[in-house]
Amino acid sequence: MKSIESRDKVKVALVTNMIAPYRVSFYNELSRLCDLTVIVDAETEFNRAWKMDSSAFEFKKVLLNSSSIIVPRVRKDLGYREHRQLHFSQRLIPELVRLKPHVIVSNELGLRSLWCMIYSKLWNCSWVLMSEATNHTEGWVGRCKRVLRKLLISQADGFWSNGLETSQFLIDRGATEAAIMPDMTGIATGEFRDQSRRLMGKRDDLRRSMGLSGAVFLFVGRLESGKGISPLMRAIRMNQEMLREKCSFLFVGGGTMREEMELESSKIQGIIFRFVGFVQPEELPKFFAIGDVFVMPTLDDNWPLVNLEALAAGLPQIYSIYNGGARDLNDIAGLDEAIDPNNIEVFGRRLVECVEKLPPRIDGEEQSQVLDHYSPWAQAERAIRSIRKLLPEENGG
Repeated sequence: MKSIESRDKVKVALVTNMIAPYRVSFYNELSRLCDLTVIVDAETEFNRAWKMDSSAFEFKKVLLNSSSIIVPRVRKDLGYREHRQLHFSQRLIPELVRLKPHVIVSNELGLRSLWCMIYSKLWNCSWVLMSEATNHTEGWVGRCKRVLRKLLISQADGFWSNGLETSQFLIDRGATEAAIMPDMTGIATGEFRDQSRRLMGKRDDLRRSMGLSGAVFLFVGRLESGKGISPLMRAIRMNQEMLREKCSFLFVGGGTMREEMELESSKIQGIIFRFVGFVQPEELPKFFAIGDVFVMPTLDDNWPLVNLEALAAGLPQIYSIYNGGARDLNDIAGLDEAIDPNNIEVFGRRLVECVEKLPPRIDGEEQSQVLDHYSPWAQAERAIRSIRKLLPEENGG
């Protein structure tokens, strides 16, 4: 393991697929605590349309322009099929040799982390495996992938997990609890809360301009089968008499199911549906100010940050049991226990309960504590603590 002079900042290479807008504030905070270089495979991916302002980056970035392919992700047990981009990260090891980091952090359970593991062994460098996986999201993987995941977890020096479900996933595969730094996720919570609050004064005008009335159920995310769109529409249809003239559904996000949903919703009378399509992150607070109840009926998600955005905006939420963040957030933001979206009777009843008695927005000390905990500054503090534990001078080396 490389020694570090006391006058020097620890050199950290954080390796990921791309820079997502919601990670920038964390990277900026972490760069104040260490010499941070973020290494990315690509500027963007096939299903992302974010516009990034690199002038806001306070960290160093290296673009690998890795080769990649689009591969299907099939959950036969849940009845859906999606696609994701697999990067080969073939230029990663030469870049790490050039940078000579003291600690590497890699964020997935595939090739990218395999190259980081190899480098860490050959160049005697500490390696942190950052995972968002849960036992549910990993329930579909085949034997080869299971073997690779177990190998990676057995060789990592430390772990970053999103929360309780991810920590359990790591422990079940051999990680020790002491090696895991939990709650390594977040957004610019204070900024999002402030932006949403400022827009509350325009809330009525915004709702009228979109033709929304009654209790407004808000969905923000990709309109794909894995997000539980079909169960949501079935729950609406089954309870349309109870919901008629009392609510609206606002969908923010694009995806392959948008056309199908628009056609289906046009056949439901007396309930307002609005489809906004994809919007840039800076536009989101407006929609959270408009909404009354946030609905994310996901069938397969690790720890969706959109639920944290909804909490920052003060929206009560209908949580899915398949949401990897439910155990971390549902107690403060959820409306009763998390539901199985495929239980259409319970799902529909929860929607009806909201229109019959609209739940109040969330605001108070408990909300503030949670938002502080997932702020970029707090996340960076957790990150640097876990990194320092791996340095030789921190361990008597």
